[in-house]
Amino acid sequence: MDISFYPEIKKKYGSKASWAVWNPADLTDTSVIESKDTIEQYLNTDCVIVGLNKSKDIDEINCWSNFHSASVGDKRLMSVFNEKDKKFHGAYMTDLLYNVTGANSNEIFSHHLKVRNSDEAKALKMKKDAFVAELNFVKVKSETNFILLGSIVHDYFDLFTEFKYLNKIFLPHFSQFTGKEGISDWREYAKRELNGIG
Repeated sequence: MDISFYPEIKKKYGSKASWAVWNPADLTDTSVIESKDTIEQYLNTDCVIVGLNKSKDIDEINCWSNFHSASVGDKRLMSVFNEKDKKFHGAYMTDLLYNVTGANSNEIFSHHLKVRNSDEAKALKMKKDAFVAELNFVKVKSETNFILLGSIVHDYFDLFTEFKYLNKIFLPHFSQFTGKEGISDWREYAKRELNGIG
């Protein structure tokens, strides 16, 4: 990434987004993202990882803390996406729904994505516009590889982006993964699915 553009992204989205770079000794240590070498060598929007929403309130003072907690889920993300020889290492990470917090995806769907009246339709359009504006701001390209985490993100990503992006890989959410094609470990399955862009 052009280091001169990094501060602009940090200022606008540092409190909600992050990058696929972790300190394995301390997943909450986001200083590893801030080093000049990391910014220039690894941070990129050629790959973008999209979750649904923040599961809990994050530290908005220390930038890039989304996806960088000590939770089991973030440890699994780190174990898959923190390999420096892979193209998705350093990928931009964000959520489909801005400023929405909660761990129950069914409740998130019901309260923020299900449209039952015109007010909810307007609210959904605002969420969609905010997501598209973020992608445009960080300069994603038509050939960007999107890694979509969870079935709701898979179902709504094209609706939000109007089918603009063709390169998408769907990964089931690790909390819902019960095994697939003889693979019982989510991390092993994810690495196999990502092999094409690794």
